[in-house]
Amino acid sequence: MNSQTMLALSQKSLLLIIVSASLLLAISALTIFLIRFFKSKQREQKIASAWRIVLSTKASQDERNCIEAIEYLNQLSQDLSCLNLASYFLEGVQLQEANLSCANLSKTKLSGADFTNANLVEANLSGADLSSAKE
Repeated sequence: MNSQTMLALSQKSLLLIIVSASLLLAISALTIFLIRFFKSKQREQKIASAWRIVLSTKASQDERNCIEAIEYLNQLSQDLSCLNLASYFLEGVQLQEANLSCANLSKTKLSGADFTNANLVEANLSGADLSSAKE
């Protein structure tokens, strides 16, 4: 092999390495995009599911799932204002910094609940059990 042939082979090898690296980089970028896209979709589905649980649960029915759903929504800073939770059993619910303004919590069992820094302006708490609740 002469030096020109070797140089041509070296250039082709280098080009092949560059193309392979570019392809690997593109595949990596696509993989990262797809992972983020599906995580975002999963998060959206989980939020929608939590809202379905909260909005479809009737008072004193499936309260553990309802408590978990409300706490999850609050952790994501979802707006809980004007929510109708009248007569629900939400004992021990953790709603620190929740926006519960105008929420209907009348006759709701909220003993042991934590409302630290929560917004309860104009919330209806008539007949609610707030024993041992934190505000």
